[in-house]
Amino acid sequence: MDEQMEGLLAVYALGGLTEEEAAEVEAYLAADLQAELALQEMMQTTAMLAHLAPPVRPSAAMERDLFARIEADAAHKTASPAARHDTRPLVTSQTAVSLPFWQRWQRRLRGWLATPLLSGVSLAAAVLILIWALSLNRQLTDLNQQNASLSREVQLLQTEKTAVSQQLVQVQQQLAALVAERDSLTAELIGSQTMNISLQAELDNAQAILALLSGQNVYQVSLSGTEAQPQAKAQLLLRPDSHVALLFVNGLQPLAAGQVYQVLLIRDDGHDTAETFAVSVQGQGALVVHAKTPFETFTAVGVSIEPEGGSPQRTGEIILLGSIKS
Repeated sequence: MDEQMEGLLAVYALGGLTEEEAAEVEAYLAADLQAELALQEMMQTTAMLAHLAPPVRPSAAMERDLFARIEADAAHKTASPAARHDTRPLVTSQTAVSLPFWQRWQRRLRGWLATPLLSGVSLAAAVLILIWALSLNRQLTDLNQQNASLSREVQLLQTEKTAVSQQLVQVQQQLAALVAERDSLTAELIGSQTMNISLQAELDNAQAILALLSGQNVYQVSLSGTEAQPQAKAQLLLRPDSHVALLFVNGLQPLAAGQVYQVLLIRDDGHDTAETFAVSVQGQGALVVHAKTPFETFTAVGVSIEPEGGSPQRTGEIILLGSIKS
């Protein structure tokens, strides 16, 4: 909008232009919708000017003029129809309604400026107040726009925060999946290691048995059942100078839960306990027996019933017994 015309709008709103200037402003308003909107804003601001000055009692002359206008209006309403149809131009409410928006406000503003309420306010001061009020209104508009912009930025940041939170959740889920996979692989590795140990033990036993059976001076020790299980019997294959022997059992009774059979290697001055084992439902079993010293250092071999896990020294009843002859 033209800056010079913008200044004239403020004076136009206060009714301070000449007829030529007012006509120029009105022509400009007819061609510029933005200028007309700005004028309406100025008109709304000028409506508050009447509240700026303190109340002043009207003069006696103004009171007489006011009452004279009231009496004339009453006389016009009670006059004859011919008198009421006087051809002199009157400004009625219908005429005021037919005027453009800014002209209606201009007439109203001129009436306000003519009242004692604004008699102490000069036109120039009123224009300055109007411009100041418009400036404050524009600052408020700018602040509202800034607040709206900040609200959009906050909303954008909140959206980004939500997206980052979702990505973080996805990363955490992926991390949890990787940890679970690692734990699974670790368990498989431990299982493989355990299996390797078991297979290595079986391989060692197989090699020991192979060495035992393929060697010379191997003989068999027979074990007979005691009074506890007279039907039981066993054979122990060994070499006197070896630490490994092979035991085969038959006819043993399956034990209750929490009990196992354990091999006893007996000397003249005591005994050693060796491997524990269980038997099948037919009472059969086979195992490799390991001794701390060569078998020629022992005088007999037996089998007793012990608690699960075995005992360092015999605690249960002996159910198999045989003599080792060197």
